[in-house]
Amino acid sequence: MWNVCKSIHYAILRDIWFVVLLIATLLVPVLELLFTVGFYHLQELTGSEYFAEVVPANGMPFVFLSVMFLVSRVAGWDQVDKTINYEILSGKRKAMSYMGRTLLSILWAFLIYFVQKILPGLVFTILHGWGNMCPANEIVLRMTLVMLPLMRMLCFMIFFIFLLRESMKAFILAVFCVLELPVLLIKIIMDALEIEKETFLWLHSNLAADYLTGFSNYSFDYVNGEDVQVVKSFLQMNVAREIVIVSLVFSIIYLILGYVSFSKRDAR
Repeated sequence: MWNVCKSIHYAILRDIWFVVLLIATLLVPVLELLFTVGFYHLQELTGSEYFAEVVPANGMPFVFLSVMFLVSRVAGWDQVDKTINYEILSGKRKAMSYMGRTLLSILWAFLIYFVQKILPGLVFTILHGWGNMCPANEIVLRMTLVMLPLMRMLCFMIFFIFLLRESMKAFILAVFCVLELPVLLIKIIMDALEIEKETFLWLHSNLAADYLTGFSNYSFDYVNGEDVQVVKSFLQMNVAREIVIVSLVFSIIYLILGYVSFSKRDAR
């Protein structure tokens, strides 16, 4: 499996579209900061303000899009030229080829997430301190849990790629399913039935990620001789537990379905 990871990693680093994705990954947090807080406020933005204001304002769509495109290249670029078939015909087990692509996709996905959402907050914390808007342990918990809905979406994408055997079709269909129609339908139903947002967060990875990165209750406290805006809404443990369990279960189901689809295919 490690040999599969290394060979694919070597190949994608020379893929022009993958290089474009890496450049975009570096540009996204810069553009989000400029459009959200402006250039002058960046000179005093603290780490807690970044995580409590900038991250919720921009959400996770760019991370999800970046990861879906990444997976389409890592796990699906060789579906058309049948490089993956040559691996199998040369003696590699299908399970190793499948898990090698899955593992490499997960590692790169978490790296993209770290660069786009976590790294800027660490930079502002080093430059301007943490601040008083929210406790650090709350942010650490939330941003760690976001990795689970992200992995669930990634596994969903892998399932589509091995089912359709073509990366771009899987990418387009996954974008439609992950970012558009299901979220809209769930929100319409929830609004119509006046259901609390937290009730059905487990239904969709995008909704779960938005909940984990968002805050709904702010107020002003008197800290160090001045009024400062602080976060008053904290993560509900029962909701977090549901997100964790469902994300892990669905990730496993998607990976099993993807492997079943791949294992039944003839290498030719």
